[in-house]
Amino acid sequence: MANPGQAARSAAYSTRRRNELDIGILVRHFQHTRDVRAFMVSLASVARRHRQLRFDHALMVWDESECRRYYQAEGRRRALVPDSGGVYRVGQHTYEFFLEIDRGTMSRGKLARKFDCYYTYRQTGEYLHGGTRLPRLLVIVPDEGRAHLVRKVILERAKLAGLTPLDAWIAVQDTLNTRGPAAPVWRHIVEWKMCRCFDGFENADQMPRPLNLARLSRDVTRDVRKARTMRRRRASKVTP
Repeated sequence: MANPGQAARSAAYSTRRRNELDIGILVRHFQHTRDVRAFMVSLASVARRHRQLRFDHALMVWDESECRRYYQAEGRRRALVPDSGGVYRVGQHTYEFFLEIDRGTMSRGKLARKFDCYYTYRQTGEYLHGGTRLPRLLVIVPDEGRAHLVRKVILERAKLAGLTPLDAWIAVQDTLNTRGPAAPVWRHIVEWKMCRCFDGFENADQMPRPLNLARLSRDVTRDVRKARTMRRRRASKVTP
């Protein structure tokens, strides 16, 4: 039986090189996960500030696993795997969304394949089983150049397939960090002008404030549990 060093060399990798590669992947995953969590925490903070001003806002669902969608296409079972997703509620209106964090490392070809998955999923109509429309797609990018590239790719894929463009909204990370997710820092890929991603955000000052992360974590956990309970109840009502 080959020892670990021999196995590594037989695969044309040195043990040291493999360790360095693994560490690099872990670091990138950590940074990516950190950006996802930071956005969701800031969105939960926005909902909390609105409630303090007597507006009925809530981040009801936030879950990287539950936002995944499994569907059949071309005779195969496929998966749509956003970086995260959730449901934001304003009064009686709910906004289901997918979240993609783009750090500028993905090639144009990989971007095209990523957004093709969204178009394919939409074409199957599978999303109609859980709602009436496809969740809007929020994409966070590192800079203006990347914003224009992502927009171009999404629009090109729609044109090639003869489809209506995705309901996608793009924001630049630094601007988002400075002004917050509820500020007019998002651009819809069609209109391409600064606006807010959800209706109702204009009701409060969106400048960042210090966060009590412990209290915020408790609020988010409570809202997620409530949302899951509601989903189970609805599922039990439709199960024959």
